Amino acid sequence: PYRNYSLLAMTESELDPEESAGSDCDRVATCFEQSKQGVFESLLDVNKSWSSSITSKDDIGAQANEASRQLSRWYGSISLVVLAFGVVGFFPGEYVYLRTGQFFFDAVQRLNWTDTAKAKERSPIEWNWLLLAHVLTANTWVLLASLQVLTGAFGGNGDSWKKYHRKAGYVAVTAALCFSAEAIVLQKIKHVDWKADMTIIGNAFFICFNLALGILAARARNFPIHKQAMAWACCWTAAPGGVRLSRYILSAGRSCSLLSVNGYVAGSASMMLLAMIPAAVATFPSVSDQKWPTLCLFLFNILPCAGGGLLDALGTDAGTK
Repeated sequence: PYRNYSLLAMTESELDPEESAGSDCDRVATCFEQSKQGVFESLLDVNKSWSSSITSKDDIGAQANEASRQLSRWYGSISLVVLAFGVVGFFPGEYVYLRTGQFFFDAVQRLNWTDTAKAKERSPIEWNWLLLAHVLTANTWVLLASLQVLTGAFGGNGDSWKKYHRKAGYVAVTAALCFSAEAIVLQKIKHVDWKADMTIIGNAFFICFNLALGILAARARNFPIHKQAMAWACCWTAAPGGVRLSRYILSAGRSCSLLSVNGYVAGSASMMLLAMIPAAVATFPSVSDQKWPTLCLFLFNILPCAGGGLLDALGTDAGTK
């Protein structure tokens, strides 16, 4: 009564025990081959995913390196240019000092501000030695800053140039801080009005601020801010030379008093603006993760620079004494 009718429908070959066992072995072998093929394909997918991940990381690294090189090219070139302007502005004065033993604001016409002459009369020894120290430390800064720009732009990670860049940077910053402090002391000896004090002391402040920010950014490995801050530091240190260079340009070919011509500070500010605005615009797309800090640093420096130049162009004598 419990006969299995499905067996009746099977052929004799299907009921053959040996053939039935062979079919089971074939099925097992087929499943094993399919399993191997699936595992192999899975490994291929993993390998492709891993390879694409490495490629994307390499691409990101290459893009970061290119952005860093672009920042170095722009800010390094601008720093060298403005430092050169500063050297040209101070060169006549230093040349005349070597010939006469005296420093002049306008070394071509041998002119000095009245407040400068009075300060030298009141404290000749302190004035002369402090002014000489100021000139020497400023020249030391220019030399070391130029080397810092070159080693930072062309040195590779871990090589001797980069090691020099990190160690010599502190010496360069020390020289800049020293001549900034000396400039403030010299300015206070003059007993000038608040406008000239504000400009000279303000210039020293922006030098020190950008140097400190540049060091902190480098230690935090925030190199976009480091490079921009150091470029601004070079601009502010070159500004006094730019003031003198503007005097030579504006008074070229004629004899005139210092107060008879406006625009010394405006000319120096224009030098800084023409240098830093193109560099900031060209490198802004490269600082994808630092756009707001970069913009804030740019505005923090550019506004007083442009404002001082505008006031001077309107007829004030701030910053020229």
